[in-house]
Amino acid sequence: IGADWCETCKRMYFLLSEDLQVAGACNTYFELCLVDADHEDNFPLLAKMGDPQWLGFPVFVILTGKGEYITTVGTGTLEKDPIVTSEEPDKHKVLRFLTHWRPGGPTDATRNTDDEKEK
Repeated sequence: IGADWCETCKRMYFLLSEDLQVAGACNTYFELCLVDADHEDNFPLLAKMGDPQWLGFPVFVILTGKGEYITTVGTGTLEKDPIVTSEEPDKHKVLRFLTHWRPGGPTDATRNTDDEKEK
């Protein structure tokens, strides 16, 4: 979630869509959906997701393939120097983030824990 005026959003989008390694991980495990938080038509969707824009831009909302909510994550910690607010995403932090939240990753909310116990 971001806005068309947000330079940090544009940098994150470029990394997610143009960097071979990051875009590869993103495209393999996620469906990237851009939501402009300033567009009035998106207000009901944002409200349904708990108005995540309060975290600043850009912000990721992770859903299952069925559209079930998993988590909302502000991307400030994915910047090269979050203390200084560099506004430049760190490729390695973004890759770790994608690996962490991907299906089959450590936070895979799509796993059926009962099935795991039976194995």
